[in-house]
Amino acid sequence: MISATHRNLPLGDSRRKISRGPFYRLRVVTIELPPLRAHKEDIAILAEAFVRLHGARLGRTPRLGKEAVKALENYDWPGNVRELKNAIERSLVLSRGEEIGANDLPEEVLHGTPVAPKGGTTARIWG
Repeated sequence: MISATHRNLPLGDSRRKISRGPFYRLRVVTIELPPLRAHKEDIAILAEAFVRLHGARLGRTPRLGKEAVKALENYDWPGNVRELKNAIERSLVLSRGEEIGANDLPEEVLHGTPVAPKGGTTARIWG
């Protein structure tokens, strides 16, 4: 079983959401992965892989323009690889040509301002 969290789960934290039993059962091997913003050199490689993946699914052979790659590398990606994958899919679906340009990217990527979740409720969309 593989489990993942973006939270630090110290056992002394009274706000923890996981009980000790499952914590010790799951915590056999811990691998800490740095956030995407800590290894920006991988962004272009990952983005190209996602372009190929989604392009194949949609029967297209798209490519990323240079300005789009620069914008992707300048963004901090608070949602990490999942956010990058979704941004590429969105851009591919909405782009008209075979080149994904900077203007095809989500606004938050272009302007460097991540979309903050609205307070109170959480929505989950499964695709």
